[in-house]
Amino acid sequence: MSVPESVSKAPGRTASILVVDDSRADFMLLRHRLERSSTFDCQLDWVGSFDEAWNLMTTVRHDAYIVDRHIGEDDGIELIRNARANDIDEPMILLTGAGSPDTDRAALDAGATDYVEKGRYDDDRIPRSIRYALERQRAVKRAQWLSTHDRMTGLINRQTARDRLGAALDRSRRTGRKLAVFYVNIASFRTLNRTYGAISGDAVLIELAQRLRRCARDHDTVARLGGDEFLVLAEELDGPDAHQLARALATAVAEPFVVHGRTIKAQIHAGAVIFPDDGNDLETLIIRADAAARRARDDSGTAVQFWHRPRQMRFQSSRYMLDNFDGALERGEFIVHYQPAMRIGDGSIGAVEALLRWQHIDHGLLTPVEFMPALSRSEHLAAVGRWVIGQALDVCRRANQDGNGPIVCVNMSAAQFTRDRLARETLSRVMGLGLSASMLQFELPCSDVAARPDAIEATIDEFQALGFRVALAEFGRDAVDLPELLDIKFDAVKLDKRLLDGDQWTQRGELIPLAIAGMWRAMGVEVWATGVDNPAMQKKAEVMRCVLGQGFAYSGPLSRAAVLERV
Repeated sequence: MSVPESVSKAPGRTASILVVDDSRADFMLLRHRLERSSTFDCQLDWVGSFDEAWNLMTTVRHDAYIVDRHIGEDDGIELIRNARANDIDEPMILLTGAGSPDTDRAALDAGATDYVEKGRYDDDRIPRSIRYALERQRAVKRAQWLSTHDRMTGLINRQTARDRLGAALDRSRRTGRKLAVFYVNIASFRTLNRTYGAISGDAVLIELAQRLRRCARDHDTVARLGGDEFLVLAEELDGPDAHQLARALATAVAEPFVVHGRTIKAQIHAGAVIFPDDGNDLETLIIRADAAARRARDDSGTAVQFWHRPRQMRFQSSRYMLDNFDGALERGEFIVHYQPAMRIGDGSIGAVEALLRWQHIDHGLLTPVEFMPALSRSEHLAAVGRWVIGQALDVCRRANQDGNGPIVCVNMSAAQFTRDRLARETLSRVMGLGLSASMLQFELPCSDVAARPDAIEATIDEFQALGFRVALAEFGRDAVDLPELLDIKFDAVKLDKRLLDGDQWTQRGELIPLAIAGMWRAMGVEVWATGVDNPAMQKKAEVMRCVLGQGFAYSGPLSRAAVLERV
């Protein structure tokens, strides 16, 4: 039975300690020694059996534990080992017999913080060991907290916010529920700091953090990204939830701040994005939320602005887009993400696809859907294409240092692919890096191939003769003349997600994608599944006997560094 015993000698927080010892007399001796300590303040609980100790340890957490080596016929070291295995990480001190170095080592191996010879209570060893263990534990927990939180506001920090957002995206993909990300910042915060002083500026940041907490729901995440930048992550959204939260944020940030009796009016703006409507990956969502916040700042009187694709797209038809390509490559605005394709059999990475993105200075991270039509009409298409191939080859070289890395895939339009000397230029670059041409796969949209089958076929023959792989992408997205495609030899065909979406087919109609996959296999062409975004589509890719599967059910697009870590 647990018996509480108080030993209170010093003001301040009392440490709770559980003593596990089958001898009541030994416990009283230990209690007496702690009472004699002039600097130690604790509340002792005592249990006399292994089972009582375990039940109490798993229901009530103590600040520290003192465990006898022998608890009746049970082993105190085993109790410590079980506690560590169940994530009980508080300090544990083992009471050992005299002259037992093997026991001492076994205790430390099991997870004991320290060991003390039982009965040797004539000095300060016991209180000192407990005090040091508690101080170390508090220091570790403080360091852990500081590594994940912002010291000033108490909110989680940038890296923790990114980790939580990544986990939230995974949950939303599994459940199909939407989430919203709000990027919040203060306009002209440096001016506010200079005008009112850094102390007042800090007070505004602390108050803003508290207001954001009050607006958010209990299970939402509020983070300080740094400086005057904050983020609110709202999961499991239904209907108007995001707009209700936006209105609450707008109301909260509109109120002036009162600091040391002075009223400070700060212009605070927020940009909002909805997953999956406004982006499918972490980087895109954060960048677009930032872009929407800047647009809110530019629109006088707007506190919260949602990122809106149609508005972002309108500039494509103007000269604005074409002018912005000038110098974009030299300024480093183009980046490449890489989406893995997994082997259906064992889940390993069999290929990675290079995906071009444009980090536009005004409109954030743009995908090819938003800028490729204009880029295809510009004089920069060839240069950007060469740059993408160079980026892909560098990843291919780093991922294939042991000769067993994945294939790297590069998307090509018909205009890029049929450019003179592209095949031999690329082969020269491949050989210069010591790579095999078979590690690079060029992927052509099905609609482009169907529009120019004869010209494309001749170029494909040239590439394949040099050892490169060529794949037919987006098969099944549009109606095409199938016989003409079947005359061209591809190394792989990437089936569009429409062929894996069970909602698009009746029970009888589902035989069609199975037959299509079988037809390509019979011609010696590898069949890959793309757009695999949920477990049902994964199962269908397996039934269709696809070699590789690609989509958010496996992995979203990754940065260069992240994909190299995984391969």
